[in-house]
Amino acid sequence: MCAKLKCCLNYEVDDYIEAGKRLPGRDVILQTQDADYHLFKSDILAGLVTYSTDKNIAANLETITAERAREIIEMNRQGEKPVSLQEDGTKKVEVKHHMDLAAGDINRFDRAKKKKKKKSNNRPNNPKKEGKGDNHAE
Repeated sequence: MCAKLKCCLNYEVDDYIEAGKRLPGRDVILQTQDADYHLFKSDILAGLVTYSTDKNIAANLETITAERAREIIEMNRQGEKPVSLQEDGTKKVEVKHHMDLAAGDINRFDRAKKKKKKKSNNRPNNPKKEGKGDNHAE
């Protein structure tokens, strides 16, 4: 047989292919009144797609459902442009979970690391140090 991971992937590949067909294609650009959005990433199993205002980098990312993306695609085909990607017409503000590098200390990684003390194995009666034939019953 094969490795467990390979078996699992082969078993689930059809589900991933079917779920991927329900997502918009990479070449589809969503147009809103203020910007054009390019597909940045897809979460196939959750049915979510993330769009960026820049084709090559992550800029102004907004995550919406695949269903909402299909609605906007249909609106664009009819010549309509929604106010935003969000259903309620508001812009979603992405919360960034990273450290502000400007506020950080630039030398924070320059400190020398402390050396860890090694545990001493020179104890008497250490079973690991005894020979194979030594059977001491104490």
